[in-house]
Amino acid sequence: MDVNLNDSDEFEGRGNMEGVFAVLAYSLTDNVIAAVRYGYAQRINDKLGTGGSNQDLPQINPITKYTLMQLDLTMKF
Repeated sequence: MDVNLNDSDEFEGRGNMEGVFAVLAYSLTDNVIAAVRYGYAQRINDKLGTGGSNQDLPQINPITKYTLMQLDLTMKF
């Protein structure tokens, strides 16, 4: 897949990555949402880079291992 078409929410939108990504979200009220995100990945082929670019990790290429644990609290008003 073209690395420019990948969703940046999973594995920084990079290619040549294989792993698990899960999101659990719960609406606490009509305008407050809590979410937990977890992701783990590593490169499929060590001879290739991971391509792509994202504002979170713009200078790092290739990513060798990726781990993310994120807690979000969203309030809509």
